Amino acid sequence: MSQPGPSPRKSRRRRGLLLGGAALLLALIVLAVVFRTEIATRAAVAYLESRGIAVQALEVTTLTPDTFELRDVALGERRELAAAQIVLVPAIEAFDLGLAEVRIEGLRLTLDLTGEGPLFGSLQKAIDGLAGESGEGAETSGAGTPESRGLPSLPKVVLADAEATLQTRSGPLKATLAGALS
Repeated sequence: MSQPGPSPRKSRRRRGLLLGGAALLLALIVLAVVFRTEIATRAAVAYLESRGIAVQALEVTTLTPDTFELRDVALGERRELAAAQIVLVPAIEAFDLGLAEVRIEGLRLTLDLTGEGPLFGSLQKAIDGLAGESGEGAETSGAGTPESRGLPSLPKVVLADAEATLQTRSGPLKATLAGALS
């Protein structure tokens, strides 16, 4: 004896729920794509603040697999680090995500050389934390590449229109920076 099939009412209801769920999922995906830079900006600010970095300004303007672009960046309680534009070019190898290049335009960096405060001001704790993380359990002496010694490789860094203000006991000293480090 064969079993009777589902009633047409239950079948329509199930189909309606599936279509509604699919439409909701599609709407969420569209919203995530349309508002990805706003979402990325909030995520970046939250991440930096969780690391103890005061964020005065930061806007993610481009977010693609090839490029992440930040504009109007100002970090630190007294804006010790500011940049007009930062472009991050990711390096993706197998399942490893890193940075291939960092381009910074309009960098303004303030350093305290008076000895009366930390070198990087309010950013000092975060920088010390980053320096401690990158060298955890790593041997700092010896031959070999940085990766073989447990140290992260550094990306190519390109500076344009960059300036460092060195606070000295004799007053501020400005240094213009430009070029590439690789």
